[in-house]
Amino acid sequence: MACRRHEISGTSFTNGRRSSEDPDAARAGRDWKEPRRARLLGSAAQQSAAGQWCQPTRRSDEQDLLERYQPFEKQSRYSLHDRAAQSDVDQKFFSDYYFGPSPDPDIPDQSWRRIDDAYMDAAAEFALQLDSATNNTSLVLALELVDSGKVLLFAAAAQVGNWLSWQDLQWKLDPHTTVTGPELLRRTMFYKVGHHGSHNATLRAKGLECMQSTDLVAFVPVDHKMAVKKGWGKMPLEKLMTELSDRTKGRVVRADQKYEPKTRQGEEFLKTLSTGPNELFYEWSMTLS
Repeated sequence: MACRRHEISGTSFTNGRRSSEDPDAARAGRDWKEPRRARLLGSAAQQSAAGQWCQPTRRSDEQDLLERYQPFEKQSRYSLHDRAAQSDVDQKFFSDYYFGPSPDPDIPDQSWRRIDDAYMDAAAEFALQLDSATNNTSLVLALELVDSGKVLLFAAAAQVGNWLSWQDLQWKLDPHTTVTGPELLRRTMFYKVGHHGSHNATLRAKGLECMQSTDLVAFVPVDHKMAVKKGWGKMPLEKLMTELSDRTKGRVVRADQKYEPKTRQGEEFLKTLSTGPNELFYEWSMTLS
């Protein structure tokens, strides 16, 4: 059986290396690699006797990399660790207003003025926003059976914006063959329903209505009782289940229900279904032709 995998959406990560064919790779390679671990001076015995680790040295490329991540230009920064290089006026100003005793007796602590960790204040809000966007960054797979052209679509938790982006996707397989996102949808005959059948995880006009296969079947990974317990009472969405049933001629399987055929096509479909131990899951046998 020949099969092609189309990664419809998702994010890919490299291992931090650049291609050797890139003429700038040797010069810019340090931008793509993590800094090497700094060497520690002194023997283990010396370090143990001193009771502390010696100050590590950094290679010039590591210093360049660290410099790239500084928020301000070098001439605009004040080093707390190199006071000898600062003028008396600078030392007095920063001592009075940032890290030294306050000239104002009503505000003895000056640490609130410092911005060392201020950039972390947005971390919580960013995490919440990322959590809400996680579903829409799901990796979606369309497995195409080369001989028959049938497509198995696994939509994960992709939402509306993700579905819309598939309309512009295409893969050039050879000089005479190009596969597009809408074409894969048209030939989909197995659909693992996205995000437990929620209201925004299966697009209608440019999604479900594009699935034209007469062999279409759908499997819904859902536990409605648990969804209600969590406050997601419309999971799965009733209108979506009705539309799926119409398009599949009754061949819709829910993980939380025993499949009971209501159509002639459903009765034939039932013959290809089996359940796992304790009816924990369904198995389905399909023809490749």
